[in-house]
Amino acid sequence: MQTVEMMKNINHFNLRSFDLNLLIAFDALMKDRSVTKAAGRLKVQQPALSHHLSSLRVLLDDELFIRVGNYMQPTAKAEALADGVAQILAGAQALILAQDTFDPSTSDRIFQMGFSCEELLILPELSERVQDGAPGIRFMARRVGSAEVGGELDNGELDVAVGCYPPATARYEHVQLFEQQLACCYSPDLIEAPDGIDLAAYLSARHVFVSQQDDIQGCIGSMLTDAGHRLNIVLGVPEYLTALAAAVSSPLVVTLPLPIARRYASFFNLRTQQAPVKLNLPPVSLIWAKRSSSEPASTWLRDQIIAACAKRNDSHLPFPKPRRLEMSI
Repeated sequence: MQTVEMMKNINHFNLRSFDLNLLIAFDALMKDRSVTKAAGRLKVQQPALSHHLSSLRVLLDDELFIRVGNYMQPTAKAEALADGVAQILAGAQALILAQDTFDPSTSDRIFQMGFSCEELLILPELSERVQDGAPGIRFMARRVGSAEVGGELDNGELDVAVGCYPPATARYEHVQLFEQQLACCYSPDLIEAPDGIDLAAYLSARHVFVSQQDDIQGCIGSMLTDAGHRLNIVLGVPEYLTALAAAVSSPLVVTLPLPIARRYASFFNLRTQQAPVKLNLPPVSLIWAKRSSSEPASTWLRDQIIAACAKRNDSHLPFPKPRRLEMSI
C-alpha cells in the first residue's frame, strides 16, 4: 500500500535531473568494487565513470566509495542503497525487455468491431476462420457512424472499424479491403424485365434504399441524387437484408453493393444485375488506431479480417486482394 502511494506521489520535477546512468554506475561499482573493472563492465572510459561517481557523491551527500588500495570500499550509505538500486534496475530491465504476448488458442478476449454496413460480408467468414484455432475469442459487432468512429477508436471502445469511413488524421492507419460496385435486385415475378432493367426503367422504378441516417435516401441514394439521378425512393430501411426482403412482396428495386447482392439476393429469389448507373463508391477499409499497431492481439485480429476478405475474393465475389495503403488516415 505504501509503495502504491509513493508511485502516486512521484515528484517528476525533482527526478528529471537524475540520470539513470548514475544508478547503473553505482550498481557496477557495488559489484566490482573497482573503477577500472566497473568501467570495463559498462564499456565506458574510466574518467566517465569517475565523473558519474562524483555526481552521485554530490546528489546523495556521501562519499559512497572510499579507495583502499586498489579496492573501492562502499560506505554504510552505499550498502544501504545497494539492494534498492539493484531492484530499480532489474525492474527497468524487465520493463524494457517485456514482450506483449497474445495466444488466440487460449484467449477469451471480446473484440469490439465497428461497421458502416459491411458486417454481412466479413463476419460469416471471420467466425468460420477462427472457430477451431481460437475457440474462446468473441466478437462484438455494431454499426458506427463516420462522426463517432474516430473517437471510439481513440478511447478504446473499438478495436477496429470496417467501412467507407472518410479520411481522418494521422492517429489512424488503414488497409483497403476491397473496391465497391453497385448492383440492383428485384423480383422477376413482380417486375417484368427479362432482359434486365435499363437506365430508363431504373429511373422510373420504385426504390428501397438502406439508410443509417434520418434521410430516406441513405448514403448510396444521396450519391445517386448528387450525380443527377432523380429516383422515386419509397422505402428506407436500416439493413440490407430488410431491403431485400421488402422486394420479395413489392415491386421494388433494391440498390446495394454488388458483393452483398451476389451473396444474399438468391436467398430471396431475387434477380441481380449490375446497376445501370455509374457511381464511384468509396472503397471499404479496415481502420485502427495507430497506437495499437504493434499490439499482438490487434495485429492478429487485423490479419484474420484481411484473410476473411481474401476468402471472399477466392469465392468469386468481386473483391480485389487486400492491399496496404501508403498513407495513414
